[in-house]
Amino acid sequence: MAKGTQLFFKIILSIILIYVCSSIRLASVRADDCNLNADFFNVIDTWDVNNNTIPVQLLWQKSEPRTRPPVHLGSSNTGFIASEDTVLYWQPTGVLPCDEVPIVVGFDAQTGIEKWRYRALDGIITKAFLVEDGFILLNTSSLTKLDQSGVVVWHQDKRDLLPFRAFTTMYEINDSIFFPELFGAIYEISSITGDFIRILDYSNVMGFWGNYALFKVSENELQLRALDSGSSILYTLQLSSSIFQNTPLNPIFPFVKRYEDILFLFYEGSRVEAYDFFTGRLLWESDMPLYGSPAFVGDSLIMYRLDQTLEIHEPDTGHTVAAFELRRDSENGSTNTDTLSAFSIWITGNNDTVFIRQIDELELVALKLDLSSIN
Repeated sequence: MAKGTQLFFKIILSIILIYVCSSIRLASVRADDCNLNADFFNVIDTWDVNNNTIPVQLLWQKSEPRTRPPVHLGSSNTGFIASEDTVLYWQPTGVLPCDEVPIVVGFDAQTGIEKWRYRALDGIITKAFLVEDGFILLNTSSLTKLDQSGVVVWHQDKRDLLPFRAFTTMYEINDSIFFPELFGAIYEISSITGDFIRILDYSNVMGFWGNYALFKVSENELQLRALDSGSSILYTLQLSSSIFQNTPLNPIFPFVKRYEDILFLFYEGSRVEAYDFFTGRLLWESDMPLYGSPAFVGDSLIMYRLDQTLEIHEPDTGHTVAAFELRRDSENGSTNTDTLSAFSIWITGNNDTVFIRQIDELELVALKLDLSSIN
């Protein structure tokens, strides 16, 4: 009996020693494989511009060292945004073998060189937004504002006041940022301090511009109302039920964007509609398939078609004023972008530069456009 007990304890001790040694060895391997100070992107040369009708310069190309499959959150998910000097890139989960913390990277818009890095210790980032003096990061339990240098300006985590999980869009007006709650009210927060200001008692808001708001009133009906005159209805848009969709990617379609006095409805991957903001008159529409949602660059609207053509449109007429092809060649020289999902590419831009995030291939591309040549 004593021998059996002794043997039992020897076996347990051996198991413990094996576990401890394996853990030490694994920690050593993970430390060797993960250098948090290493460059996050690698330089590549796999993209090329063809058949361009205006001068287009490939500024830089980068690949991501991600080790797990991407999560398709829909291209209206603002995970790739650009200010005048900085492009903000983020991942919803940890990207390195030894670091499970979501990471945000700010890199120089013109060179692609990493400027700063922020580790989002609060958890999964669900949205990122551009404001005049920095960036707003949203997750399920807090808001964080970073300045253009990646320094934290403020952090707001009052879950008893703010339903962070229900926020999907953001609007900046003067020194405030407004978050319409999904099927609920609008929450106003100071962009300067992050302090909660007030709740605006409206519901089903799809777009908010201070004195005006766009409401969803049925599955295929939108209304623009003037809030400063008792929520009077300016007009109602009757949308085809065949294109007004609910999908797991983005529960509310279409994605709404205002550019000057034009109201855009972007149906991701399929359709664009442009209306006069104040009258609701349809200015133009396009139902040619495209990657994700268009982006504004300077005074132009950029669409990335499924045939790898980037079209430059006049926002008020929809007229195509220029175009070029952007193709990715695989190592054997063949183009492998023809089978990509319409949700696999995100586009953003600033004054004269287009930034493309190719989600499936884990690559980023920056292109400088000579828009003066089309004036």
